[in-house]
Amino acid sequence: PYLVYHELVQTSRLFMRDCTSVAAFPLALFGGHLEAVPGALAVGGEGVVVVGERVRPGWLRLAVPRGTLPVLLAARRHVDHWLLRKVQHPETPLSDPAQGFLTAVVQA
Repeated sequence: PYLVYHELVQTSRLFMRDCTSVAAFPLALFGGHLEAVPGALAVGGEGVVVVGERVRPGWLRLAVPRGTLPVLLAARRHVDHWLLRKVQHPETPLSDPAQGFLTAVVQA
């Protein structure tokens, strides 16, 4: 698992606030810009995806089984679309597929 934090505070030392551990799959779905690295292979022939914002590109590389890679990228496009629609129209309920998918991710 990875450690995710909300805030860094510098006093006499550096402190992280609001921390939680997160598995790789939720990071790939919600952790900023996501893209496959063309031609890159991890040990065992897995594909590689890079997670990270454009400010700090490629801060995390994840090995993904080749058959799963297109599914992960498609799922991420759907999540981005659903969340953008929810931000633009907060009063509109999520569709059944969106609600089901997000519920499954939270329970995983």
